[in-house]
Amino acid sequence: MNDIRWYTIGPDLETRERGPLELPHALDVVDKHFSILKAHYSSGEQAIAATTFGFARSEDDFIEICVHSADNVSFTTELPASGGWLNRLRGTFRRELKLASRDALRALVTSYFTITQDEFRSRLA
Repeated sequence: MNDIRWYTIGPDLETRERGPLELPHALDVVDKHFSILKAHYSSGEQAIAATTFGFARSEDDFIEICVHSADNVSFTTELPASGGWLNRLRGTFRRELKLASRDALRALVTSYFTITQDEFRSRLA
């Protein structure tokens, strides 16, 4: 697998690169974001900064996560087109999911780190 980096969003809504990491640290990042959830934030920017993060192999291969609450998680992935010319014509593979638990998120993060792009794409198709 390629090196996977992680990132957060700052209160200025700019991406903050955090560097490469392995799966155990990625799962710690997931757990940390659940543990610091608040019912209210002082601003929308503060809420986004506290709850949004992601993991990426490249600019066109990433998962982005926003933990709205313990049972409401937004999960977005983009992967480059694969296979033959027809798939490339379709363009980037993009999926947006609503997850209902930390366990569901941990399972998808684990898959992103441990299986190929094609396998991950198939799992989400």
